[in-house]
Parts: sequence; C-alpha cells; structure tokens
Amino acid sequence: GALSYSELGAMFPEAGGEYVYLREAFGSIFGFLTGWASFIAGFSAPIGAATIGFAAYLSHFFPSLGPENIFWTVHFGPLSVHLGSAQMVALIVLWALSLAHITGTHRGGQLQVLLTVTKAAAIAVLMVAGFWLGRGDWANFHSGAGGILPEGVFRNGSVSLIFVL
Repeated sequence: GALSYSELGAMFPEAGGEYVYLREAFGSIFGFLTGWASFIAGFSAPIGAATIGFAAYLSHFFPSLGPENIFWTVHFGPLSVHLGSAQMVALIVLWALSLAHITGTHRGGQLQVLLTVTKAAAIAVLMVAGFWLGRGDWANFHSGAGGILPEGVFRNGSVSLIFVL
C-alpha cells in the first residue's frame, strides 16, 4: 500500500492523490467518481468523528464544553438534532483546519509539520516525566513463561507473517 502510493506520488507530482492516479490510469470519469466517493464516504465521516472526539477529550479539561451543554435542538419527527458547545468546538476545529488547507498545499503542509512536532514533543514530555517521576521496580522486568507457539515450522511461519500486519 504505502510503497505503491509513494511510487505513484513520485510518478505524478501534483495535488489530488487517488483522483490523479485513477484519472491518469483509467480516464477522467474514474477520477471524478473516486473523488466524490472519497468526499462522501472516505473523508467526511472520519473527519467529523475525529473533531467530535477532539471536543469530547477537550471537555474533560473544560467541563462547560461537554456534550450535555445543548443550546439548540431541532426535531424532525422521531429524529432530533442537537447543537451544543461540543459540536461548536468540533465545527470551529473543522473550519480552522479546512481554512488552513484551502489556502494551499504549502500552508497545509506547514500545519501538518507543526502538529506532528507538537505531538512528538508531547510524547517526549510524557516519556521524560514518566522516567523522572516514575516509581517503578526492576522486578517487573523478567523473562516470561515459554512462548505460546509450538516449536517448529508453525512458529517460524507465524513470525515471518508479522510484516504483513
């Protein structure tokens, strides 16, 4: 997967991803169809879920942003749509990230680098804090019981399949 995409990206160095690859391989109609399929099913739902998840995590630090703080409700028969502070946070995050990416691939790339460095720095801080403040014991590091796989071909074959994951 990833190696194929890297080869395709090197062959077609333009913005568009799968749209460009399928357009070049099969024609514009397939590029068009994959673009709309990705927009409807592949990108919109996961991005919406990620922003709602971000708002839910943020509500642990700021309880007023929790999902129970609803300030507008619309009823469509048995269906109710609620708008609260968590949804507003999710919308603001979505709009801000969209605006950064709409301004161009260079600006979007800069934002990606900034967010990646921020996440890596947060992980590094947690690691240092764990070593600095941790009260561990070397007794936790010991050889475990024998492996669960039997000796022989099955074990060796299973180990070689780890790269498939």
